[in-house]
Amino acid sequence: MKKLVLFILCFCLIPISNATQTLAPLESSELQSYTSTVCAEHANPELCSKAFYKFMGYIKTNDDYFYFCKKQKEMGMSINKESCNKSQALREFLDNPES
Repeated sequence: MKKLVLFILCFCLIPISNATQTLAPLESSELQSYTSTVCAEHANPELCSKAFYKFMGYIKTNDDYFYFCKKQKEMGMSINKESCNKSQALREFLDNPES
């Protein structure tokens, strides 16, 4: 019985810890570091950084809208299906851009 309980605990805790490690949010300093790396060889690194942050803003807005649609659906409220579908499609593309 003890082995069964131990197995269940390990089975449940390992996926949770892995998910936490993979989904840990970036700190702003990490994002700035990645941006510097991406834009290092650009002809105008400052412009590249501004464009990158603007792009990240669009992704954040899309993500906010995706969750808004999800909550509206869960509550049985009406949604703009076309916009929600676009938000879902972009999210799926970002999850798997090579498909």
